[in-house]
Amino acid sequence: KLGMSNQRYVKCKCWYLDEDEIAFYGTVLKEKAKVRKMAKEERIRIVCEESGWSAEQAEIEMEKSRKSGISNVSYVKYQCWNLEEQQLQSLAETLKEKALERKSAKEKRIAQVCQATGWKSEQAEVKMNVAKECGITNKQYVEKYCYDLTGAQIIEYGKVLEDLRTLWSDNRDYYLKIACRQSGWEMEKQKAAMEEARSQGISYQKYIQFGCWKRKEKELEELAEFLKSEQLRIKNDNETYLDKICQATGWKKGRAEFEVMKSKVHCYASHEDYSIFRFYDMNLEEQQRYVTFG
Repeated sequence: KLGMSNQRYVKCKCWYLDEDEIAFYGTVLKEKAKVRKMAKEERIRIVCEESGWSAEQAEIEMEKSRKSGISNVSYVKYQCWNLEEQQLQSLAETLKEKALERKSAKEKRIAQVCQATGWKSEQAEVKMNVAKECGITNKQYVEKYCYDLTGAQIIEYGKVLEDLRTLWSDNRDYYLKIACRQSGWEMEKQKAAMEEARSQGISYQKYIQFGCWKRKEKELEELAEFLKSEQLRIKNDNETYLDKICQATGWKKGRAEFEVMKSKVHCYASHEDYSIFRFYDMNLEEQQRYVTFG
């Protein structure tokens, strides 16, 4: 009745999920099946267009590479029709190594969830798979205590994180324009510099705050190290505020983090804001009357 066939129910071990998760997961899997078919046809079209092969030949080459460990997505991404056999083998090995690294990282996070909840590993994996479809990474699932949330809250949390990503993207565009005005650089040059700094841990906001376009490479390295230590301090402070919120409300940490993130979207509230202003006693409209520090 929730849109999950018996076969899919067993394959996905849905007995570990609540009704909201089952309904959501069933819809997502159906859509993914449609998208996969369309995506495969589109990738074959791209390969044919770029290589000059027929659709039949393209499909044969892609299937051959898939069996060696190169997915259709990777085949197009790395333009494998231009690679020699030895290059394809090298790429396949590299992709296998990355896949093993991802698997190891996921197993580590599954173990962390099991330790925190008492769940079996397969239950943790199923729950994390649903959360991932909602837009919550395995890392976020562990670090944001998402195992404390109900299925409905997980689905809503995914939407909240998507809103946050949009907000951050809009903010980056705004900061980029400010940086261009202050540095006098062209947009393309400025964006490349800010992205390079962001890869080192210097956000767009901090880039402007510290006038990074005027700084030498050594200074940027020192700033990145300083900001890493600041992030660690903020993370520890946030944990303290989460504890205070939980003590005041009786919530688990996952619920507290979820509520703080909702406030962050609506009024730029930080963990400190949420705790000090007692936002847990207010609805979102009431929270918006406060000047927060983000």
